Amino acid sequence: MARRSYLPLIALTALAVVVPSGSASACSCVPLSPEAVRAADGAAIAKLLRVAPQGDGRDAVFTYRIERVFEGRHRLDRDRIRVHGGLDSAACGLPLRKRRYGLVLDRADRRWTASLCSVTTPQGLRALAAGEDPFGRPCRRLR
Repeated sequence: MARRSYLPLIALTALAVVVPSGSASACSCVPLSPEAVRAADGAAIAKLLRVAPQGDGRDAVFTYRIERVFEGRHRLDRDRIRVHGGLDSAACGLPLRKRRYGLVLDRADRRWTASLCSVTTPQGLRALAAGEDPFGRPCRRLR
């Protein structure tokens, strides 16, 4: 009777255990709402001017020219703002294209921060600030 060799099977099993497969990550966001805009530290329509990677290259400082300011608990009284955020869109990093965005901002440790989940179109931010849902979903009116 011929002897079977289990060596290839053992080698493949060991390889599968030792070599991790790449982990798929994707940004998953809750849609912005009028309530989220009202509760935000700041909200503005702004154009991206510059992106300066920081430290390990995962984060950056995004410089925007502010075109219109909406509600917020902190004042946006300058014509430019520096926002700290991630670079990787799969990890909810900010968009890198130099164009206009609607930004819903947080303020922490004296820095403005944002993520892909807090970015919309300028038209979308106008609608949200007016208490409407730009995506056509039923929405409670803000007081």
